[in-house]
Amino acid sequence: MRDNIITESSRKMKMRNNSKQGLKLIIGIIISVLFLYLAFKKINLSALVSSLCSVRISLVLIATLANLGSYFIIGWRWQWILKPLKSVKYSLVYHSTTVGFMSNSLLPARIGELIKTFLLGEVSGIAKSSVLATVVIERMFDIIILVFFFIIVNFLFPLPLILKKAGLIVGLVIFILFFLLFLIRFKPDFFYPFLKRFPEKYSSRFINWFDAFKRGISIPHGWKGFLVIFLQTVLIRGYLAAVLYLLFFAFGFHLPFYAALVLLVAVSFGVMIPSSPSFVGTYHFFSSEVLSLFNVSREVALSYSVVAHFISFIPVILLGLFSLLWLRISFHRILSFSRGIYVNDK
Repeated sequence: MRDNIITESSRKMKMRNNSKQGLKLIIGIIISVLFLYLAFKKINLSALVSSLCSVRISLVLIATLANLGSYFIIGWRWQWILKPLKSVKYSLVYHSTTVGFMSNSLLPARIGELIKTFLLGEVSGIAKSSVLATVVIERMFDIIILVFFFIIVNFLFPLPLILKKAGLIVGLVIFILFFLLFLIRFKPDFFYPFLKRFPEKYSSRFINWFDAFKRGISIPHGWKGFLVIFLQTVLIRGYLAAVLYLLFFAFGFHLPFYAALVLLVAVSFGVMIPSSPSFVGTYHFFSSEVLSLFNVSREVALSYSVVAHFISFIPVILLGLFSLLWLRISFHRILSFSRGIYVNDK
């Protein structure tokens, strides 16, 4: 009887998760269609096709391979952040990273962040809440460096008002996130009274999750570790900007390197907007709008955006599938992660 009740409860939970994911997917698709409309609005399709046909394929291939190299650096940074929890083999960290990016390209709502958390927790034996905390640290440093680049490019180039407002919002988010992480790390007693207000069967689980999350936000080696992660993130973002700059030559652009920094910041802010998998629409709109600021025709700017989006998201799907083979995990198992994530945090 008890088993039947548990099975029914699990079934209802899965149905609720599926319905939530379905709703998020629909909303994301609607937003993507809206931004695609804005990107393709008043575009001369023949000029767009002509621009795509004139691109230098050899440079596109080089940029694609260079972009895939960024995941080695991203994996290296995550391995460093994980050090206070456990010394994890680089290969496990790297393949979990690529599976996460693949999942973001195929599934809605950035579920890849949770999938890579669940996957690394499974293969390494680290509590998944602790792994999730390290992913939060990753994203926190990503946002810090984006704001850092935003400040730099704001001195080099007059940014449009919408980007300046986005920068202020992201800066506010950073401040709030820093404050919360500081409280969790150094003043955890502040949260326990709130967690204990839940029914006992839930409060004990929430407290266990909270404690595991708290362990995960320990920066390795204090301020030295903070500086290392900061520099690693500068390297990652600078590397990605260099890939965008390399792609300029495939289209015959003669733009300064800071144009690639402006592009990177704008696109990174743009893909924070909820959208369909692979950030279709938001990526194209913000990328083409920025290039238009540098006197690139709208058709050529949009063709660049199409190619840049392709080399950013499509090849990593193949890389993620290879990682699944290496880890001996099926894509069906990945989908089960997205439906039942954190039901069991062992």
